[in-house]
Amino acid sequence: MHSNPAKEFCPILYLPPKYYHLPFVSSTQKYAKEHLSSFPKNRLIVISADIQARGYGRDQKTSIISSTNNLEVSLCLQTQLPPFFFAQLTSLALCDLLSKYSVKALIKWPNDLLIDKEKIGGILIEQKNDFLIIGFLLNINTTQEELEKIDQPATSLCTHTHIQYDLEKVKKECISFFLNRLQENPSTIRSLWKEKIGIEHSNRTIRTKKETFQAAILSIEDDGSVRIMRNNKIETLSYGEIF
Repeated sequence: MHSNPAKEFCPILYLPPKYYHLPFVSSTQKYAKEHLSSFPKNRLIVISADIQARGYGRDQKTSIISSTNNLEVSLCLQTQLPPFFFAQLTSLALCDLLSKYSVKALIKWPNDLLIDKEKIGGILIEQKNDFLIIGFLLNINTTQEELEKIDQPATSLCTHTHIQYDLEKVKKECISFFLNRLQENPSTIRSLWKEKIGIEHSNRTIRTKKETFQAAILSIEDDGSVRIMRNNKIETLSYGEIF
C-alpha cells in the first residue's frame, strides 16, 4: 500500500479551515502576505472579500473587475508540494464545483477557466517564506453589465443557469472540493489535469512578458515548465514566464 504524499505534507486535512471574510480589502492576496505571521499554523486559511480595490492577475496588473457578485478567495497553507501542483489541483476543484451545477468548464492553460470559450475564472499562485498563497476568482452572480467591463469574453455561473447563488454556500462547497482533491495522490492530480487541458503535442499561441508566438507544445513538466518546439529548436519555458 502506497502512502499519499498529499496527506504527509498537508496536515490541514485533519483540522477545519480558518475563515476570514472582509467587506473591503485592497487585495486578498496582499492581505494574506501581510498577515501570514498571525495565521494559525497547520490550518487552511481562507480569505474572502466583498470587494477588492486592486485585485491582480499573474502579470501583477490590476486586472480583476471586483464585484460583490464574484467569489474572490485566497487560500494560505504550508506545504512541501510545488506551487504548480496547486495550480493544477485548484483548477480541478473549481471544475468540480461548476460540474455540481451542471456546467462543464475547460481549463485554459496555464490558469484560466472557460465555458464556451468565455472566461469564468482564474487562478494565481504566489509564495512567501514557507507559505503558498492560492488566489482564485469565479464569476458567480456577475451581471452582464459587469462582464462587459472585462477585457476579454467572459461569463458567469448565473448567466448559464439563470439562478442566483448564495456566495457563502458556494465558497464552502469550493473549499470542500479543494480538500477532497488534496486527498488524492499528486500523480493522479497531474494526470487528470493533463487530460483535461489537452495541449501536449499541439500547436498553441504562447504569450510571455516579451512576446507572443506560435509553438508546438512537446510536454508539461511537474514543475510547470513547458518544453516547446519553435523554429526547429527545442526550448524550455518556466511556469512563471507564461501568461
